[in-house]
This record gives sequence, C-alpha cells and structure tokens, in this order.
Amino acid sequence: ANANDDDTHNNNNIYDDDAPFEWLTNFKSLRHLVLPSRIVFGPSPSSAESSNDGTADASSTTTTTTTTTTTTFHQGSQLQSNDNIQLNALHVGCGTSTLGESLLSLREHTRNHALQYGRVVNVDNDKNALDSMQRRWEKRKPPSHGDDGNTNNNGNNTNQSEEKQCHGTMEWKCLDFKEDESCRSALNGVYLELLQHDTNEALPTDDDDDDPPGGCFDLVLDKSTLDCLLCAETNVVAQLLYEVYRALRVPTTSTSENNDPSTINNTTGQSTAALPPSSSSWGGVYVLVTFHPPEFVELLLTQLPGANWHVEYEVIKREMEDVNEDGVWAIDEVVACGSKDNTTTTTTTTNEEEVIPPSTSAWSSGTFHPDENYRKTVTVFTCRRLGCTQTQNEGETTTTSPSLPTYLLDREQVREHIATTCDDWYQTTNPMVTSEREGQLRVSFLEAVHADERNVTRSETAGGDGESVSDTDVMLDLKQCYEIIFTDAEKEHLTYEYFLEDWDAYCERVGKDSDDIHPRDGMTVAVALDFLTEMQ
Repeated sequence: ANANDDDTHNNNNIYDDDAPFEWLTNFKSLRHLVLPSRIVFGPSPSSAESSNDGTADASSTTTTTTTTTTTTFHQGSQLQSNDNIQLNALHVGCGTSTLGESLLSLREHTRNHALQYGRVVNVDNDKNALDSMQRRWEKRKPPSHGDDGNTNNNGNNTNQSEEKQCHGTMEWKCLDFKEDESCRSALNGVYLELLQHDTNEALPTDDDDDDPPGGCFDLVLDKSTLDCLLCAETNVVAQLLYEVYRALRVPTTSTSENNDPSTINNTTGQSTAALPPSSSSWGGVYVLVTFHPPEFVELLLTQLPGANWHVEYEVIKREMEDVNEDGVWAIDEVVACGSKDNTTTTTTTTNEEEVIPPSTSAWSSGTFHPDENYRKTVTVFTCRRLGCTQTQNEGETTTTSPSLPTYLLDREQVREHIATTCDDWYQTTNPMVTSEREGQLRVSFLEAVHADERNVTRSETAGGDGESVSDTDVMLDLKQCYEIIFTDAEKEHLTYEYFLEDWDAYCERVGKDSDDIHPRDGMTVAVALDFLTEMQ
C-alpha cells in the first residue's frame, strides 16, 4: 500500500488481521541499550544523557569478563568526522514484535557522526507471523530514496522531507534453530551481501565451506528467545548461541605493550598507543532480554566455550503498552549532548524515589514464590564481541579453536556446556525437588489417598490379585496430581493443559528408556517426584 494512502493513515483498525504483540517488555524500556552510539562507541558517562531515558542511571550492572587485549570500541576518533554510520541488526525470534520497526526508526546525531540502523533482519520459525509483519510494514513504511512513491493519491508531488523517508531496509527470514540447514539457507545469503557491501569486492559463494560467511551484524537482539529454547533440547540452544556469535561483527583490536599513562583512555582504562588511524573497530553486541535467574544466564554466557566477549547485565523495569496502530511510521530522533548544532531533546526524568529493585529469584525451597517485584522487572544482558585473542574468565585463559574462523564456535562444545550448566543449576544449585518439597509431596499424596474412598480397596493397583499395597504405591489421577504437585503461583504459569503436554512428553521419554509399561492415567508419589525432576 502507498504510504500516503488516506486509508493507511486514518483507519485505526487496518491491522486487525496483522495485529502485533510485544512480549515481556516494550522497546522504550530497551532503547538506551540499543542506541547506535552505544553499539559503536560503547557505554560512557554520557550514555544515559544521550539515551533520553533515566533507566540507565538507576540500573544495576554487573561486569563479569576481563580481557588481555585492547579493544577500540570506545574510540570515536577512529571514525572519520561527519561519517554517516549505518548499522546492521539481527532480531532473532521476532514473532509479531515491532522492535525491528523501532530500530529502523532511530536517528542519532553526535558531534561528528550521524548514526542509524541501515538494515534490520527479522528471523523466526513462524512463517505466518513473518508474513503478517511484512504486510504491516508495507502499509506503514514511508518511501525510501529509490521509491517512486513521492506522489499522493491525487497525483500531486508531496515533496516529502528527507527526515520522513526511510533510509534503511527491513526483511524477514524464516528459519528454525533446530536445523542448521535452515539457518544456512536463511542467513548465508545475507552475510555474503553484507560482506560484499563492506569490502566492495566479489566474495566466495556460500558453497565455499573453507570460508563460511559471518561477523556482519552490529546488533543481535533477542527478547526471550533463549528463554523459550531452554525448554527444548540442548542442541537447539547450542544452535541459537552458535548463530548469535557467528553473526556478531569482530572488532579491530591491538595488544597492549606498555602502560604509558599518556596512551591510556580515561573512559576505558585501555591503551590506545597501537590503534590504527582509521577503522571500523567496534564489536557486535548481543542484547538478551531474559526472565531466567541472572546468575544462571551469566554462567551460560560468560563460560561459553570459545566465546570472546564482554558480558554485563542490568535490571530494568518492564514497560507494557499498546503497540502503535495509527498507521504512521515516525523517525525517533536522538541528539546526543554536545552535538555540533547544540540542539537538545526532551529528556524523560525518573522519580528519585522510584528505584529499580535488584533481581531476585522466585524459587526457594524447591517451589515458585514470586515476590512483588517479580513481574515488574526483567534482566537484560549485553555481550560485546571482543578481538580474536585470549580472554580471561575467572582466572582461566581460553582461546578460540585455531581450526575455526574467529566468528565460529565449536557447536558440540557449546552443547555440552549448556547441558552441564543446566544440569548443575537445576539439579544442584537450584533444584526443583528439594528434601523439603519431597516431604511435602509425600504428605499431600498420603492425605489424598486416605481421603479418597475409592482407594480403600487397592486390588487394581496391586495387579488384580487382591493383595494390599502400601500408600506410596497408590496411583492418583492426573487432575489430583496437578493440584497436589504445584503451588498456586506455579499454576498461574503452568495450566493444566500445559501440564498434560509435559506429562505426555515425560511418558514418551520413560517409555523409550524402559521396557516396562508405564501407566499414563495417573501417578504414584515416586512417579510424581521423578516427573518433577525430569521436567524442571
């Protein structure tokens, strides 16, 4: 549809069939973390000012990785003055989110640079959702430089100002992280296009296995896709993190050879003596929004085998609001403090009494007990890609496998790390079935058995020979088990229908591992405990 069509602008119900949905939190709450200046120059004391958002000042940040190399992502001087910097963004698990539209709308001006996202690639395994968002975008987007749509529906030249034009591209790719072939089919062509654009040279085709493409995206945005895949098999999670790392731009780095105070950057504490006179030196950034415990996600990311990135996180307030449905795509203009034209923007201030609470786990004693802040906050991790040399994680020195390109990880090592981390966290550090919870379940099952008159005679459970069996061998029906096993807070997140799906998956898994016939219509207390242990 033409962006100037009256129906497109005036009919608020035009997207009823293509309604977007923003999961977990909206773009406004994340904006300060994905500003182009932050991606290129890194966080700085002025980043909160240039973000026009008070959230950054109140956030709780933890830095977990140190490096022995010099990274240059804070060095704005590495770019030519008056550069127009266009970044590439990959939005994984986009669904019907409008984050891609919001990224493309950002226009940021610093003293010497104009920055924006020039290409946004949205990927998901739901083709219907992708088609829906593409239709929405076609209705909303203004004409770009090359469009002929600069006339309104009366045929008159509109002479649209440059600010209202869309100087970027957005696309949607269907891929499934369960299959490497799907990822290659969707992304390799994009990588080759981006690489050719950066180098202005002909590049090998994606059939050349000796030089697989990658390292082209300045931002990879993941709003809870990792959370969802952690409920799947470990190889799926490994494929996601493998693709995320593959996508991130590898920065130009140099090794510090001295600690001459005159060569130390006051902001980063890093030497600048060996930096080249001009280079695009920033590293790509993975921004992950997650509702999992930060301590658990931190282990997954900071100890990811072969990964060389700087990891930190902060807690932000969740913000939920209706997605813009007025049919108008508008530029989001950002002018950093000290810009060359000395203009300012309206700044949103935060109430000094309104403090973002620290992240807390809702799990205690093996049960889910969310506090008043559980639904009010979310954790955001930022992982900035570093150079191609050694990184120190908790005293251990690791390096990328020499047999792989610098932007590729060893998938099997990643899968093993995820499996080990998950097992350790859920079975040792934060188990669902604690001794306290096990005791409570045994008492609850026993009370249910005694209260159910149908279980007074237990010949059916015993196999039909009339022999009596103990209370622990009595099987309760699934509805009773659901009511007993889970707390009220847990039932808010796990409905009975979802419980039945988990139960079917458990029965399938047990059936494959055992020749015994496993009953599907109920549980004994032992089966209930094993079910919780397996499905957590």
